[in-house]
Amino acid sequence: DTWGELFIGDVEMKKVLACPRCIMTTVDPDTGVISRKEPLETLKSYRLCDPSEKPIYQSSPLFGIYYSVEKIGSLKVGDPVYQMVQ
Repeated sequence: DTWGELFIGDVEMKKVLACPRCIMTTVDPDTGVISRKEPLETLKSYRLCDPSEKPIYQSSPLFGIYYSVEKIGSLKVGDPVYQMVQ
């Protein structure tokens, strides 16, 4: 969550914003009915945004990070992921 810039293979990426977890994970795929609170309740116990970002994400738990590609390149399965530091 704290990596602003990273690279994998030859690809350089920059953090854009966090990705909130949507409510679709609580919908029963057989009935289409919202049948349970999980996994959102568990995620809320440890994946909430920084208080300064609350106007953006409100009470949605965070699921991941959106990154933009800053330098196009090649990557492959198994490439290590590195944090870019200055």
